[in-house]
Amino acid sequence: MQSESDPLKAGEEGNITFFSNTTVPYGGSLFFEPIPFEMLRTHETQPQLIVTVNDLPAVCHNLTCDFTYIAAVGEVTSFVFDETTSKLTLTGTDMPLIADIDKVEFALSRCQIDEGTLTATNLECTLVQEPTCGDHLPILTSKLGVIPNSGSQAAETITCTVT
Repeated sequence: MQSESDPLKAGEEGNITFFSNTTVPYGGSLFFEPIPFEMLRTHETQPQLIVTVNDLPAVCHNLTCDFTYIAAVGEVTSFVFDETTSKLTLTGTDMPLIADIDKVEFALSRCQIDEGTLTATNLECTLVQEPTCGDHLPILTSKLGVIPNSGSQAAETITCTVT
């Protein structure tokens, strides 16, 4: 005998009767709350970052915000700055090629590289403006990031003169 609790049970005549409920439509369209970016996941083989721009979440291309750590190549082991000629000489190991150097800065001034002096262990450049007073270390930046200074370097003190 069929019943509402078991609608597929055959009746005495062997017929199966289906019970159905009427679904009430909610309207012409459905509204869903947006899904927060931190809930979206994709299968990635590299570490991913959550990116924000001006405190707003940003979506990376194809939802992949790959982060790859590349160890620094080379090191600046020492430097000499000549205030009279505004020349800066960097000495180090595995210095980048001229094409790979993004910029050289010292005392808040950019340094123009003398291409003929660039070797794997030496680089000379000339400051393009007057150095800013204070204690400074050189900053050598390549395409892959900042080339680190050795920990034993002491900052050069640029003295201020007021006239």
